Amino acid sequence: MTEFNWLGRRFPITSAKTRVSILKAQQLERDLNGAATEPISADKKLAIFDKLFSAYHEARSCIRNDLASAGSAENIRDELNGLDKAVSAVLGLRTIERNQLLVSIAKSKFAKHRDEKNEKITKPEELVRLYDLLIQNTTDLTDLVSSGRDKNEEENAFVHEYELKDLAFRAERCFYLAKSYSSVSKRAEAYALFCYARSLADSALQELANSPHKALIQDLEALSFNCRSNSCIEHATGIMEDESAPERLSKGVSTISLGDNRKKGVWENLN
Repeated sequence: MTEFNWLGRRFPITSAKTRVSILKAQQLERDLNGAATEPISADKKLAIFDKLFSAYHEARSCIRNDLASAGSAENIRDELNGLDKAVSAVLGLRTIERNQLLVSIAKSKFAKHRDEKNEKITKPEELVRLYDLLIQNTTDLTDLVSSGRDKNEEENAFVHEYELKDLAFRAERCFYLAKSYSSVSKRAEAYALFCYARSLADSALQELANSPHKALIQDLEALSFNCRSNSCIEHATGIMEDESAPERLSKGVSTISLGDNRKKGVWENLN
């Protein structure tokens, strides 16, 4: 390896230590994809991600050491800064992929009451937190790639793609925030959030019209449908609970004792 290619740009690699670290990271990326006939478990993928991050961090450390010793040679500094930016962007991209894997694991346990291993089920708040991380990761990545002058066509397309993914992550976050309100019977808040999540999903779908990102489109269509059905359920449940409130209040009042030989009555406690 004599250069690092990223979004249509080529950055020379002169340091042997940097070269070894990047080659190690790229080998781990190949391991992450695995053989088509041998799917890799989620736990193994997470372990590979940890080693991958370590390799890229090591590469960045080597690049910054070279920058510190580059002196005033502007052409060398520009090349090293470009390489550092490219490696940092790849690291940010892999961070998003890892957090998306954590989301898929959490979602698989979200609808379960108890899984086979009797593990703790996922609460909606946990998915809200994971989507918060993804939104921050995406913002950091697009800011990094957008920085600097004279962006090429590939960089502009990459930024646009991840701006759309950011919108999808925000819609998903809003959906699970609505789920958390629903779980504590806050119907009005849940209904409003489901409606807002659907509007975010539909906005992203409009942007993705005639787009090659078929998997993202399918996810957003499913999310939009789920938001619509959940908002209808919250609306209907809220009406039913409101109509049953007088009956529940009547039952509650009928069980209250105004006097007791062992303790003060309700009326006396009000004085």
